[in-house]
Amino acid sequence: MKVRFDKVSLHHFMSFGDSEVALSDRGFCLVEGINEDPRDASKSNGSGKSSIWNAICFALTGETIGGVRSNLPNKTFDDGCVVTLSLNVDGKDVEIVRSKDDAKLGTDLKIRIDGKDVSGKGVRESTAVLNETFPELTKELLGSAIILGQGLPQRFTDNTPSGRKEVLEHLSKSDFMIEDIKERLSKRTAKVASDVSNAESALASNSSKSSVYESLLEKQRASLSELENDSSASEELTKAEKEEEDAKEACEKLEATVRELTGKAEALDAEIKDAESNKSAETRHVAEKHAEFSAELKADEVRLSCRVNELMAEISKLKSITDVCPTCGQRIPNVVKPDTSKQEAELAQAKSDLAFVRMDIDADVVAYKEKLASIDEAYAKGYAKKMEEHSKAKSEASTAMSELNSMRNKYREASVTTSKLRQKAEGRDAEISSLREGIAENERQLSGLAKESESINSELESLKATSDALSKMSTLVKRDFRGYLLQDVIKYINAKAKAYASKIFNTDDIAFEQDGNELRIAFLGKEYENLSGGEKQRVDLIVQFAIRDMMCDYSGFSCNILVLDEITDALDSVSCDRVIEFIASEMDDIESVFVISHHSSELGLPYDSTIKVRKGPDGVSEVIA
Repeated sequence: MKVRFDKVSLHHFMSFGDSEVALSDRGFCLVEGINEDPRDASKSNGSGKSSIWNAICFALTGETIGGVRSNLPNKTFDDGCVVTLSLNVDGKDVEIVRSKDDAKLGTDLKIRIDGKDVSGKGVRESTAVLNETFPELTKELLGSAIILGQGLPQRFTDNTPSGRKEVLEHLSKSDFMIEDIKERLSKRTAKVASDVSNAESALASNSSKSSVYESLLEKQRASLSELENDSSASEELTKAEKEEEDAKEACEKLEATVRELTGKAEALDAEIKDAESNKSAETRHVAEKHAEFSAELKADEVRLSCRVNELMAEISKLKSITDVCPTCGQRIPNVVKPDTSKQEAELAQAKSDLAFVRMDIDADVVAYKEKLASIDEAYAKGYAKKMEEHSKAKSEASTAMSELNSMRNKYREASVTTSKLRQKAEGRDAEISSLREGIAENERQLSGLAKESESINSELESLKATSDALSKMSTLVKRDFRGYLLQDVIKYINAKAKAYASKIFNTDDIAFEQDGNELRIAFLGKEYENLSGGEKQRVDLIVQFAIRDMMCDYSGFSCNILVLDEITDALDSVSCDRVIEFIASEMDDIESVFVISHHSSELGLPYDSTIKVRKGPDGVSEVIA
């Protein structure tokens, strides 16, 4: 990332009223302060020089270099504050306007890139946009690569040896790498644990399924064995088939007997018919005589019967006429019920005559029958034996037919029983076939589950091995990995510190080394904690430059400005000159070096331009030059 800061505008920020500071192409710029506020009792300190760089940090991060987020507006005006920062990042013109409790803007963050507003709906969304667009522009980067002195690096050296390691991890982003690796390991461990759980669940499921299949197989095999070893059904079918065959043979014998007896009865019947024919000839003559007399009587009967029917019909018709309404019971006008007494008298006479005729007919019939009986008696004695034989033959034939019908029923029942048993046998065969197919299918399922379980077990072993490896890696990251990540960073800073100390202070007797979980800093053979104030100032300066180079190189960062906030005040003039020469020769990417000092005249610092910050008696600061 290549950053070029152009200008920063302050409106009621910290001690300032309204001021604007150009940041580009300033060369070596001396920043001086004048404090005319009698309440501060100071000539320069507290004038507001550092507020300019805090404003840059506030615009980018929402806090100062020292981490202050509140009480930033100048209380003299009581209307909030606004900082506007103009810069160019990787060729894109950027304007950031951050306000806090401003009377017009409120608390807000606006971002414009190449003239286009890319802000979010509020501070939170805009901050997310800023962090996503320029993630490297953090407070740590500003305080370690751009604004050196009263910022983070001094706190770095002032830290405990173990605290320095934590700060360096943060500055070099190795803590991010560690946390990232931890997060990745955690996610991977969780995923492997989930896979292990899923595999174990799959194994348990397969085991449960296998138990079901094995239980089912046991039942199927028992059923198959029972069916295959059960001979009762076959014996029962054989018995039924024998009974059916016996009934069939019996039916055939009885049918022959019935035919024989029926033939005998038919022959006797013919003989009887011949005798009856002779008898009929004799009786025919008697019948003819009887017929002649009977015809006369029948004619009279028919005539009288017809007359009776006519009279009855007439009487019925006349009686059907009514003079009363069947619905309402009222007499019908102009309707007279006819008198049938004459017809009824005639009907009685006709019936009487008809009765006498019929009596004559019956008497004639009796006489006729007596003559016939006489004929029957005469012929009965000669044919009695044949009639007896005929009756016996018919009786025997009837008995045989009854036995035949009974045997036929038995045959039908035997056939039905045999058919059912055959169907049962076929069903048994089908059941055996189905059981065999089911057993084969369940054996295939069990085999498949066994192979699947074997594969899952193999995968489970691999997952557990992976889990063990992840556990070891996690332990490694927690215990030793931080040191591994920092080794190159520490070597880099140590090498830079020696090179810079040699150029500025004519000695490379400086050490920046890791000792277990601590970072040890030594100068001229003495630990940092045992150095004098001036020596600590020198070490701070060297370490700040070395850390700046590390952060720029490791993140690919370059910037057009460098702020040295009172880092030269404890140096003599020779050391100051060497620092300036070092910056001029080694940091050729920097256009503007802002040197803040209370002792510029004493040190004889060279400069190309100046910035004077004046704090008036009212406590309000402004840039006056």
